[in-house]
Amino acid sequence: MSFARYLVAAAAGAAAVMLAPKLAEKGRPAAKKTLKLAMAAAYEAQVKVAKAAEGIDDLMAEAKAELIAEGLAAAMAEAAAAPAGAPASTGDAS
Repeated sequence: MSFARYLVAAAAGAAAVMLAPKLAEKGRPAAKKTLKLAMAAAYEAQVKVAKAAEGIDDLMAEAKAELIAEGLAAAMAEAAAAPAGAPASTGDAS
């Protein structure tokens, strides 16, 4: 590197040190606003995911209840169709 490049780098470094507090002072409100927006967006996403999960849980509970009801109805129909005194089927194919 030439001496001129070192001189330019040193001047840029000195300028950055001198300007950093002013930039930080002006940039702080913008950074805070950005963080607030990001936090609000994250909260909204969390609420939407929770609502979706609740809907899926409700759907699974309904399907499970229907499956149990259908199995119970099938067992009752099988019991009603069996002759009186016959042993109940265990569902084994052996």
